Formats: sequence, C-alpha cells, structure tokens
Amino acid sequence: MVILCDGCRSYIGGVVVNELLEQGHTIINYTRSKATPSKNPRYKTVHGELDDMSRLITVMKENKVEAVLHLAAQSSPYVGFSVPLETAKVNFMDTMVILEAARLTGAERVIMFSSDCGAGSVGIDVPVTQDVHMKPRTVYGVTKTACEMLAGVYNYCYNMSCITLRIPHIIGEVRTPFEVFTEAMYAAVTGTKYVRDEGLDTPYAFLHLDSLTEAIIDSIMIPKEKVCKTPVYNVCDYNCTMKELLDCIKKYEPSFEYEVGPGYEHVNGIESEWIQGPWICDETTRDFGWKARYDLDSGIQAFLSAWRKAKEENNLPEAAFISVS
Repeated sequence: MVILCDGCRSYIGGVVVNELLEQGHTIINYTRSKATPSKNPRYKTVHGELDDMSRLITVMKENKVEAVLHLAAQSSPYVGFSVPLETAKVNFMDTMVILEAARLTGAERVIMFSSDCGAGSVGIDVPVTQDVHMKPRTVYGVTKTACEMLAGVYNYCYNMSCITLRIPHIIGEVRTPFEVFTEAMYAAVTGTKYVRDEGLDTPYAFLHLDSLTEAIIDSIMIPKEKVCKTPVYNVCDYNCTMKELLDCIKKYEPSFEYEVGPGYEHVNGIESEWIQGPWICDETTRDFGWKARYDLDSGIQAFLSAWRKAKEENNLPEAAFISVS
C-alpha cells in the first residue's frame, strides 16, 4: 500500500513508519522540513505545507496514494492553552485540507487522532466509551473532538473510510514533555524527591508506544466494511490515579520518594481536562483485533527499564521539570 504520512519524524511517526516499511508498504513522507534522502526505495520524501491543497493533490495523484496517516499537529494541551488560534488552525483547518485532498484523489482511508482532552472532563465515574458524550474544556480539546466528528462526517457524506484513534498519555521512550509519568520516572532514577502541591487523585489513562503502533497499523489495514459507523476507536493500555502510579513506581524502585497533595491536577490555573472514568476499548478489539499489551505493573517495569538504561548510558534528558526537588 502507498501511504502518505505527515509527521514522519515525530515521536510516533518514526516508530510507525519504520514498522510499515518493514511490512513492505511504501511511505510518502510529506514534510515542510529538509530531510536527508533515504536509501530505501519505498521511502520517498516530498516537500510541502499541510495547508497547500494544490500541492497535496498533486503529490497524492503522482504517487497514487491509497491512505493517509495524519500525524502532524499541535500535540500538546499545555501549549494549546497558550496559543489557541494557532492550535485551531493546525489541528482543525489543516486536517480539513488533508481530508479534502484525500477525497478528491480517491484515498478513502485517512487516519486521524483525538485524545483524552477530546473526550474532556466527562466525570470521574463516567467510562470513556466509543460514543461518550464529549465535554472538552479547552480549544485544544475542541479540535480533538472535531477530528472525531470529521471522520464520521466524511464517511457518511463522501463514502470514505476515515478513522480517528482516541489516545491518552503516550509513553515508551525517554523524553521530556511536561507530564506526570516522565517527571516521576526522572525523579525515580535520579534519586530526587517528586513534589507537587496537588494532584494525587487525578485519573490518567496511559498507552505505550508499541501498543499504539500496532493500533495504527491495524487501523490502516482493516477492510472498509469493518469500520464502525462511529469511526472513533479508543486505544489504551491501562488506567490509574496519580497515587496508584507513584506507588507502583515505588514498588519497583523502593528508593523513590514523593510528596504530593490531594485533589486533581490543575494546568494553567484550571482543573485537568481528563477527569474521566476508565477507558473502554471493546470496539477496537472487536474491529481491529487489537488488545492492550500492558497493565500498570508491566507498564511501569518496561518504562522504568528504559529510564535506567538511559541513565547508565548517560543519555538522560536535561532536568526540565518543575515538580521535582
């Protein structure tokens, strides 16, 4: 299959693209950045902007693109709070351009992404199901909700086969975004105390990168007739509160210490968007055959192992966290 992918060099893109190439697919890397040409004849780099409709259509026609993996986005809810207009433009209007280019060139399968912020603050006792009544609290969350709706609209109006994967916090590689799991891991392997004023009761859903990679490939490959009329698929390995997460880290790193106040996490002065019940992935298993690879204990052990290895190899990222002391 010929797959156009924007965001090939992203955190998710690099892993997924390598796996698709190994499986024999052809990747068209659509990028605005300079890139070193690949020696792989099935990996082609093409330059262009996401909002350039005519360029996208030309590229997709010339390369006979069959599916689109739309990974390029403003992916941080924290950044989105500060730049709402740019977030709306990149996450919604650029997605519309991708969908239109796909529609006009006959590429029926477009894979897009939503998140826990797309589901929003539905309530601590409300499970996040495929058709949960979404309650986004920020512009970033609204753009993710919109992606969920767009997949269904394009399928209904234009007989396409779009899918939106709804994903929570992604882990699996040693990196430094502002989030509780990576902050706590950094503290655990460096012997620093993890300190926060609040947040111990905050619920989280987590997804490991290798589990997500499997789900993305499944979503590209499943037959059109198997795509649900509500083409939004939850992909989650496990749910836990911040306390459960920190206690599990301590279980496998006994020297780890934390001091965190009760209540829910606040970001930029507002309560966390992901006050939610457990994520339900039944439809994803039913239609994709996908199953979670980790539970809380195995997930902690795998991620802790990666951080320990990075420390041993002197490859720990710089301490960029505000919550350790």
